[in-house]
Amino acid sequence: MVELSVAEWLRSTYLRRVASRVAYTYLLPPEDVPDLYQELCLALWKAGPDRMVNATWLFHTANHRAADILKRKRKHFEVSVTGMDGIARTSTADPELTLLVHSEVRRLPKSLRRFYRLRYEEGYTQRELVQHERLTRGSVRGMEKKCLRWMTRRNRLFF
Repeated sequence: MVELSVAEWLRSTYLRRVASRVAYTYLLPPEDVPDLYQELCLALWKAGPDRMVNATWLFHTANHRAADILKRKRKHFEVSVTGMDGIARTSTADPELTLLVHSEVRRLPKSLRRFYRLRYEEGYTQRELVQHERLTRGSVRGMEKKCLRWMTRRNRLFF
């Protein structure tokens, strides 16, 4: 694998394509691509100008940054709501969207419904799911991709 210095990567036009491709993979809207590109540039800059980096490092870093962007969006989208029983709960700001998501979750195959419940409702991380469900890390990532594809292809809920 060819390695280039960080300074060479920062001058390269390939860096923008990496950001676009990863954003597409994570289903980020086009307006988030510049943010992902900027975060990728910052990660390179922090690595130091003389460090040698290959494309694999770029893609791994971009994947982590895209996941961070999704987490920030999720936290921004959620609000705390106090129910009639006085218990504070986290809920999405748009009740209609919540109903759409839950109706789609009911249509998921049984294994993906269980995965959705553990990953998104109970908040298990990928590593925790590996331990809890005795799966490989790759199968957990695969299930996550299947779940997201199912949800977005069926009704384009997130666009």
